[in-house]
Amino acid sequence: MSEQAPQDPDDRLGVGDWEVREEEEVEFLGNKWSLLPSVYPMARVRSSRFFWERLKGMGPVDSFLEMGCGSGAASVLALKAGMCRKATAVDINPVAVKNTLLNAKRHGVGSELRAVESDLYDSLEKGERYDLIFWNSPGVFIEDDAVLSAHERSIFDPGYATHTRYFTQASDYLSESGRLMLGFCGMGNLQLLEQKASAAGLSMEILAEDGEGSHPHWLLEFRSDKSAAYPVSS
Repeated sequence: MSEQAPQDPDDRLGVGDWEVREEEEVEFLGNKWSLLPSVYPMARVRSSRFFWERLKGMGPVDSFLEMGCGSGAASVLALKAGMCRKATAVDINPVAVKNTLLNAKRHGVGSELRAVESDLYDSLEKGERYDLIFWNSPGVFIEDDAVLSAHERSIFDPGYATHTRYFTQASDYLSESGRLMLGFCGMGNLQLLEQKASAAGLSMEILAEDGEGSHPHWLLEFRSDKSAAYPVSS
């Protein structure tokens, strides 16, 4: 297993010290996982554990869509835990798609998991519907003219343009009773995020909060029907 890379003097955004630079085997939630270069390092961040522990209580559902899947851990775990019957995992980074397929095969769920290289919904077929859509999003705001590496794109969203598309296009892919979730970082701008959702006709609810660590994280749900309410496990 490789060691974490030293600080890059050209790391202008301060996130290069935990970038995956060569293939690793990591332990996450009691399982071994493959992790490829430039893919989001779920085993190094507390939030990935927090979101999964809350997300697993949302099932069982028939179909699960994981945006920005990275290593594919959430989709693989959802299938293994019986949270969903089938899963689609998408990522704009082709290395993440490859990584997801490696981990699906490693954990014996390759036949139930589809991995797609896609900028959010762009590569999905029209008419695809999902009971649960979840994205552990790159919640840190940065100006919309920023040019980012694949690793940086897993952390920053210029102008929150990608979040805006996540909200505005979701209704085309949700089933009739489908739920839209977001894992969001406390280093992001929660007020601006809620404004973007509201502009798309969605209300935001905080389902769970992790206040430990250097900054909080929230599991959020977005609904077009403000009267709808769903149970959430603690």
